[in-house]
Amino acid sequence: QWFGVELTAENRKALIVPPLFAHAYLSLTDGAEVFYQTSHAYAPGTERGVRWDDPGVGIKWPAPVTDISDKDRNWPDLDI
Repeated sequence: QWFGVELTAENRKALIVPPLFAHAYLSLTDGAEVFYQTSHAYAPGTERGVRWDDPGVGIKWPAPVTDISDKDRNWPDLDI
């Protein structure tokens, strides 16, 4: 399952993501700022991920995904 929410300066919403939950974002405006607060320091090599376009998840992005890191582009499909 997936859930989407639009966070804007106008609606002043925030989203708390529990530890070990997959999460992603798509900036809908130029110059958008993203702030992360984490429960642990970053530890290279411990990351896991889900590809943004995994057909088993079926996220309906609100706009085309045009710029994505190689790391995020290359996560394997979930085996569901």
